[in-house]
Amino acid sequence: MARPPAAAAPQAPQVIQPASGPPDRSYLAALDIGTNSFHLVVARVIGDDPTAYEVVTRQKETIRLGHGGGDMKVLSPDAIDRGINALRRMSSIAASFGAPVRAVATSAVREAENADVFIGRA
Repeated sequence: MARPPAAAAPQAPQVIQPASGPPDRSYLAALDIGTNSFHLVVARVIGDDPTAYEVVTRQKETIRLGHGGGDMKVLSPDAIDRGINALRRMSSIAASFGAPVRAVATSAVREAENADVFIGRA
């Protein structure tokens, strides 16, 4: 009776050495929290020049944060929920790049009587 062929010896995994020295690129994310839409931009900073960057992804979501709040002095519960859900999605995108997020909000959030509710949930 013939013997089955011997199994090949397992190959050692290829090891890739990281580049020496500090990385020359890092990621940053900017989030614009607007009255009607949220905009996220994730960029890779190139080299040591903070003004040199490459946008790697953009995301825009229509939230209508100011909708349903009457005279826009109060953010409606539905608008807050829409905003928080969008923030979660956009934060997840930024996190997938390891990018810290810098967020700015328009007066609809800053001046709302219940801004603390939105900010507290964010």
